[in-house]
Amino acid sequence: MFTDYGIFERVDRDGVAYFGGPAGDFYDLQAGEAFDSDWYAVAEASGRIFHFSRDVGRLAPEGRLIGVTGADDLFAELTAHQAHPNRWHEWSGSEIVRASAPLEAWKADAYAQAKQMHAAFLSQITGGATPEERDTWPAKADAARAHLAGAASAAQDAILDGETQDGARTKNDLAAVVLSNDKRYRPFAGRARGVLSAHNTAINAAPGADIEAELEAARAECAAAYEALLAEFATYETPEVNVSDTLEARVKALV
Repeated sequence: MFTDYGIFERVDRDGVAYFGGPAGDFYDLQAGEAFDSDWYAVAEASGRIFHFSRDVGRLAPEGRLIGVTGADDLFAELTAHQAHPNRWHEWSGSEIVRASAPLEAWKADAYAQAKQMHAAFLSQITGGATPEERDTWPAKADAARAHLAGAASAAQDAILDGETQDGARTKNDLAAVVLSNDKRYRPFAGRARGVLSAHNTAINAAPGADIEAELEAARAECAAAYEALLAEFATYETPEVNVSDTLEARVKALV
């Protein structure tokens, strides 16, 4: 199943990279069809697999070249774990095996996945707004409240002025829209943060007896929580903004 073709070392000649191995130059061996495995992997000096392909010609084999016949499940596992830099496989001397990553590395990977799920949720409920744009919303909501209460500072007025210069709507109308959106978004953003915090607590508490299964269970629970929250968000109704409302009515409904 596994064929060790030996260690290939890189040599640069006139700006061209060559890879010499025990049986000769890599490209000469490839041209002579010396490689007849189903797929190939390259291991660094530590044994960690850092590159693999079904096409040996796509490899730059600076390291140990390993040929593999069959083992489609292993190839699929390597492919799946490419997105997880803290999980890896290595050459044991006779076969490719899954390495035992430190517990801290597994957890760091899980924290990163949880952060990505949280970011994806926020993007969905805000119509794809960037984090930089969302960071401006609390100040804009404060400016809207102050404006409707007749207590806006010059700086707060300037925030609203920037979006009403085209004359399409008044500052009163803009303030009402801003507060309506804030009333819908803010509670869900807070609850989403709670989901992330709970998930990180679960990751931190994972004992590590079967760390991959433990973290996968935590990940699935976190994903389900975000899905439920997203479904609730989709049916959540906020007060409609009626431009004919009096200023007093708007303040009562939205503040």
